[in-house]
Amino acid sequence: MQPKVSVVIPVYNQERYVEECLAGVLSQDLGEIEVFCIDDGSTDSSLDILESFERRDDRVKVVSQANQGVSAARNLGIAQALGDFLIFLDPDDYYPADDILRKLYSAAVENNALISAGSFSIYDEGKDEVITDFSGLLSGYTFSEEGFVRYQDYQFDYGFMRFMFKAEFLRKGNHYFPPYVRFQDPPFLVNSLIDAKGFYAIPDVVYRYRLGHQLIEWSRERQLALLAGLADILKASAAHDLSRLHALALRRLEEEYGGVFYWAIRDITVFKALVYVNSLINVDMLPEEYRSCEEKGSLWERLYLIKPLSQQVDNAAKWIQDISDLQGAVLAERGDKENTRKELDDLKANPLVRLALKLRRS
Repeated sequence: MQPKVSVVIPVYNQERYVEECLAGVLSQDLGEIEVFCIDDGSTDSSLDILESFERRDDRVKVVSQANQGVSAARNLGIAQALGDFLIFLDPDDYYPADDILRKLYSAAVENNALISAGSFSIYDEGKDEVITDFSGLLSGYTFSEEGFVRYQDYQFDYGFMRFMFKAEFLRKGNHYFPPYVRFQDPPFLVNSLIDAKGFYAIPDVVYRYRLGHQLIEWSRERQLALLAGLADILKASAAHDLSRLHALALRRLEEEYGGVFYWAIRDITVFKALVYVNSLINVDMLPEEYRSCEEKGSLWERLYLIKPLSQQVDNAAKWIQDISDLQGAVLAERGDKENTRKELDDLKANPLVRLALKLRRS
């Protein structure tokens, strides 16, 4: 019998959390499920834990592959999982209740929806605190009421794990995760929701994201991946006239990730990618406060610059001015010395001075 839902779990070195994660999935009150686990070349005991669950419960299927990254692992799940619907779960996260899969599945099937979704939550390990209220850049994490949501009205990009997708819809639409080491899930979610045109939402909290144990080192590869993902969203939002999503992508780069790129000028490859992302911004799609140049000076009147790039341009302009000032000081000093030398040479040419010098040496 075909499973109603496949839970796709990519696993890489998560021995600390994966047992709790799997136990939570298998305790769901929707029985007809498949737990499709992809071990992505773990070097700890994660694979042993997965295989022990596979031996005890025939709903668990384990696939092992050499390390290829989380996108490749999730894409394998999309391609091979047997469930009518797919949902994604990270092994260090968990479901906050035992009825999550049933509620999302029922919402999709009973309303003939390609995608269903619920609200998001965060468990802060350091504070031992659960967060369910979000605002600002994260305001799209929750739903206040049940019903169909048009993506034209939603225009949000985070929290793909709280969405359940019709498997056939993903495969036929070629909706797979791009091969980025960071920020691969927002483009996946955005493109899927644009294609589906919307989804059926329930206000229930359906996902618990664990915060506090991850440490992200923003290497060149990760910076480039983040910029590639943001570029995908800028292009998709421009192509489909999603102005709020377009502005949201810009705000993510300026407010959420601006600090990551402050020193981008040190790496020419990252700097070029930052310039490319800037070129994708359609200023006409942005709110008035972005388009106004009155308080941004002559530079902003000539072209639009995202904040990290404008910081670098401002820095470069200051450095050029400093170098120019230094050059002027050096030339001025050299000019003074050259003038003094000429005056001395002229003085030495005077016969009386020459005689005085000769008498002094004698």
